[in-house]
Amino acid sequence: MRNLFFLLLFVLPAGAEPAKREKSRYQGGYEKRDFDVPAAWPKPSVSGVDIVKDAKVGFNLHLKTANWVFDTSHLGDRTTSVAGHAKAYGYVHLYVNGRKRNRIYGQDFYLKEIDLDPGANKLEFVLATPQHGCWRVAGKRVVASANLPRP
Repeated sequence: MRNLFFLLLFVLPAGAEPAKREKSRYQGGYEKRDFDVPAAWPKPSVSGVDIVKDAKVGFNLHLKTANWVFDTSHLGDRTTSVAGHAKAYGYVHLYVNGRKRNRIYGQDFYLKEIDLDPGANKLEFVLATPQHGCWRVAGKRVVASANLPRP
């Protein structure tokens, strides 16, 4: 390791500083864009979630969705619109006790036990747009919840 440090000092031109890491302007503060489900589309929903204790640690989840397509091909594309689609699409935001914990890109998902608080936990599954916002029906976001105790 000591030799690597000296090598790096030797390679940098005199007076140069290593590049500083800057937080992306999108990291934690990217633009979010909600979509209202068009009237002609079937209404998307999360009808439930199967939760099974993993054989070692944590939980395996299986989301039951209707009128919904998991599709991350347009993730973060600010120019994407609902044109050309026949139903809601995107991914799911997972909230644990009101805190966003993860993005879910498919029906099956592994939840680490460490992401849960001791005792009772409320899980919320929010259907998300490719622009990281929420899908809405009649002005309300499409969301489902489940309770999960941590042993």
